[in-house]
Amino acid sequence: METILKQLIRAGTPNTANWEEWIWNFDGLLTLAEYDTILFAKDPSTKARIPRPGYADPTKPTPEEISAQKTYDDANRQVAAWLRTAAGQEHRHILEKTPSDGVAIYDALFELYAKKDESMRFRAWNELLSIRKQSTESWADLVKRVDDATHALDRLRPADWDIQKETEELKAFTLLNAIPTEHQLRTSIVVSNTINYNKIKTAMLLFTTTTPESQDVAPEVAAAVTTPSKCLFCLNIGHFVKDCRTMVRFQQMYLNERAERRAGTSGTQPHRARGRSDRSSAPGRSHQAHAAQAIDKPTEVEYAGNASLSQLPVPTAADSWIADSGASCHMTHRREWLTGFLERRTPVKLADGSITFGTGRGMVTFRPLLDGNSTVP
Repeated sequence: METILKQLIRAGTPNTANWEEWIWNFDGLLTLAEYDTILFAKDPSTKARIPRPGYADPTKPTPEEISAQKTYDDANRQVAAWLRTAAGQEHRHILEKTPSDGVAIYDALFELYAKKDESMRFRAWNELLSIRKQSTESWADLVKRVDDATHALDRLRPADWDIQKETEELKAFTLLNAIPTEHQLRTSIVVSNTINYNKIKTAMLLFTTTTPESQDVAPEVAAAVTTPSKCLFCLNIGHFVKDCRTMVRFQQMYLNERAERRAGTSGTQPHRARGRSDRSSAPGRSHQAHAAQAIDKPTEVEYAGNASLSQLPVPTAADSWIADSGASCHMTHRREWLTGFLERRTPVKLADGSITFGTGRGMVTFRPLLDGNSTVP
């Protein structure tokens, strides 16, 4: 036991990087001392940790009950001493709360470095179920890998875990695993760090994707899908603004002119720029003239926020390009944020030509905290 304890001390105090190896060695120390069965044993039926032994009748404790309680307390104090030595002064905020309670210190370190949430268990399940025998791997090594992955999964289950919670979580993981990896619905669920069956089921029912081949496509949706791509900058068909070479050329011209003005070389550089422009081919001049007309002409712009049309001019090349769309409405997958919700399935054509659908519209009321109090603006 002293050898393992010395290895722990040499390995350093526990941290995020070495936690798995550190706790593996400490669990080995507990097993060698047989303290794992005394302090961390679990009820086979409930999978919950067995608490400290008590007395059936506090006024008349039996010798067996007194002996069992003493054995537990001695082991608990010894584990606390080991943890104080191995964890170091960096964790004194944990050690000083319960200096002689090894189980409490052990649980606090687990809470600090091993998050027991749904997302961590989902990753552990994926690692366990993705194990495959390698060509150079022996059967014994394969079994050890499965045991290690199972042990890592067991450590991520809370103390009050039961079979009902396990079933509900497996249902949620099965639904989540059925969603394609690249799908935005899967991404939004995973990043929320709250994975449960009802949430995923509700998100799936609200999230509807319809392709042009579907039989139930509304006429306005079909028209939006089949509309050819049109650039809002040069008004040419066949590409979008993000792929418009004319826009890129005008942007570059603007950046060059601005750099020349700042450098104070406006007396010579603009002539060279105009000289290059004069040598352009006739079709090129015609295309630039057409693009210039498009700049001054108001264009119908469709915003993805509310799929409405607005008469606004396309920004000129002399304007600074910014990321803010200026949209008065925006989309969110957080249905619970909306008040006055009205169901309305609306197709929205995005800048890349793809179609998504809104399920309804509502209002979001922000309640900022002023001096710790929630207020309504």
